[in-house]
Amino acid sequence: MQPADDLEGGDFKPFFDMAVGILFVLLILIGSLLFFQTAARDQPTADEKQQRTAEWRKELAAFLALLADDLRARGLDAAIDADRTALVLPLDAIAALDRDGFPQILPRQTSDLGQVLAADLACVGNAADRTGRCAPFRLLNLTGATAELRIGAVSAPGLPPERLGSLLDSEFAATLFRSVPDLLRLSGSDSGTLLKTVGTAGTAVPSKPGVIAGDVEIVLNIAAP
Repeated sequence: MQPADDLEGGDFKPFFDMAVGILFVLLILIGSLLFFQTAARDQPTADEKQQRTAEWRKELAAFLALLADDLRARGLDAAIDADRTALVLPLDAIAALDRDGFPQILPRQTSDLGQVLAADLACVGNAADRTGRCAPFRLLNLTGATAELRIGAVSAPGLPPERLGSLLDSEFAATLFRSVPDLLRLSGSDSGTLLKTVGTAGTAVPSKPGVIAGDVEIVLNIAAP
């Protein structure tokens, strides 16, 4: 028979530990349930995704129209290419041929182009660069932009035609960033310069004597929602 002292002074610690363990498991289960309920509630429905995409497309169209209008106000005839999320300008808006047939960048027009790009691209770039006029573009996130100068067939003395694109790009980049250094302040998703430039030759219609043919395509890489 078990002594009375053992019955009165029994060790209840294992039972207490077990109760605490069960309570701890219940708390974990309740916390997990609340977490998954909140996650499911925050997950957008198909209708919400469709509505957000529609709003994003509307903002994108409005931004391209704003950019084109601002360029036209500076005398730069810009056409919108919605399929490529780009704007296209005639090359002779910012470049010309000199007396020797070499392409040259027009400083004032290039500065006008740079000023518009610096102001408008900031509206869809990093949040820190956005101003009051950028409020309508809350869904747009520009990760990078490229200005491609596509020059037509030009015969420059002593220079292979395929090198004309590099010549034009070098002069364009130097003129653009020197006249509008604010463009260098804008950063892309890779933390590099937001706007990159490139020049290609022979991709447009042949130039007429004294006239430079080609275009400038500004392609915007704007992340979808």
